Amino acid sequence: MIRLKYQIRQAPVSQTLLYRQVDFALDAEGIAALWHFRPLLPPPLADDWVKERDYLDQQLKEKSKLGQKLGELMYLAGYTVFTLPKEAFSTWRRPGEKSWLLKFLQQKTSP
Repeated sequence: MIRLKYQIRQAPVSQTLLYRQVDFALDAEGIAALWHFRPLLPPPLADDWVKERDYLDQQLKEKSKLGQKLGELMYLAGYTVFTLPKEAFSTWRRPGEKSWLLKFLQQKTSP
């Protein structure tokens, strides 16, 4: 069996990945289906921004590396978890890409 994972997105703040997957058999029909496969559009997105906001709040309370980094930038920019724009918790990204929140705070704090 071959498992194809596609339309992979990373959560706005956390490291959670969201993706779709399709399994293909290792026979002639399965390989033919793999070559002719067309993904569904649009990519899957979860719109649970409150969960991401709570994750950031937890990271700040636990003083994790992510929490310390974002907390410092939030302090310098004059934001709290509840005054950040909703886009900070609802803009999905490619895996490994900087979060919208980090880019936003770095832009606000840069001279």
